[in-house]
Amino acid sequence: MPVTEFLDKIYAPLVGRTPIRTPGVNKDTAITLKTVKEHPLTRPEAIMAMETILGMNNITVVNVGDKYFKVVTEAPEPAVAGPFLSNHSGMPLGIGKFRTEVVQLKHADPDHVVKALGSLATYANSVIYIPSTESLILRDYTDNVNRMLDMVAILDMEPEEPIRSEVIPIRGLPAQDIAARIPPNPGQTKIIVDERTNSLLVFANDEDMKRIKKIISQDDNAKEIR
Repeated sequence: MPVTEFLDKIYAPLVGRTPIRTPGVNKDTAITLKTVKEHPLTRPEAIMAMETILGMNNITVVNVGDKYFKVVTEAPEPAVAGPFLSNHSGMPLGIGKFRTEVVQLKHADPDHVVKALGSLATYANSVIYIPSTESLILRDYTDNVNRMLDMVAILDMEPEEPIRSEVIPIRGLPAQDIAARIPPNPGQTKIIVDERTNSLLVFANDEDMKRIKKIISQDDNAKEIR
């Protein structure tokens, strides 16, 4: 049916809101949604399906207050903004609905993150970085924003401590025996026994290196460790 009739007779009663239309929406746009009898839709699923179909026709809906929704075309949507969320709230929104979310970066280089998110953005200004708060403003369709949030979670992970290496000479007992007394540690920590020089070649971050040195220093047969 025409989009105007679809919004008035089907979508509006489902969401309990009154539509406000912008002049740019083509009222003759035909909306088609077929369901399978064996797989009936719940109310939230039906709303999501309708918003997705609207989005596929370059039309989206943006809630205004508690009683209305604005019907807009794809072009002005970044200015409309959509529901405002922060810290990846997980609020369920239709895939075809426009949305704004704010995410604060903790570890990643913002230039790298903005560049990476650009490949997912619908618009040139869908991703904005605010240096004063080290935050990203994401403005796009819900499905795109979800993809961006997933990518931010990957890119903004706390970096692992750098691994350094050190040769620790052992005196008295064989280095192999000393290595056997050091409990294994998961991760990138690695200990190699050099029988020729009776020493240990240790690969570890600073915290694990201190732990290993303390264990070795407690043995009377180890050289003084500085």
